[in-house]
Amino acid sequence: MAAASMLSARLTAASIAAVRRLLAPPARISSVINAMNGDRSASGLGQLCANAALNGYAQSWANWMAQNQSLTHQDLGAVLAGTAFNNVAENILTGPGGMSSGQMESAWMASPGHRENILNGAYTAAGVGIAYSSDGQVWVSVEFGG
Repeated sequence: MAAASMLSARLTAASIAAVRRLLAPPARISSVINAMNGDRSASGLGQLCANAALNGYAQSWANWMAQNQSLTHQDLGAVLAGTAFNNVAENILTGPGGMSSGQMESAWMASPGHRENILNGAYTAAGVGIAYSSDGQVWVSVEFGG
């Protein structure tokens, strides 16, 4: 009986991890955008709104990075060509699976290039992709559009 319980617990944890790797909860995506908007508001900038097209590119790229375990920027020319925006930029990161949206934002704000993207008033929209690799690391891509 104890062995069955243990197996059940392992399967449940494995199932949860598998789903977590495939789907980023909308609340988690919103919290990343809210964290960026907090820093934008503090700098007198307008809010970023979520954009479905940018979300698609961001999620697809986060999935690719997690699967390949490679922190690499995607071809932003393809993002630009596939959306109605005149300018696009990207922030990416990887970290421990339990990394909070606030920790992600702090990491980006500590990096001059990433900070510049967040605080660029020309960007009015963002898409967020969050994926998890088999080792539990989180992989995040944010696409900005303006």
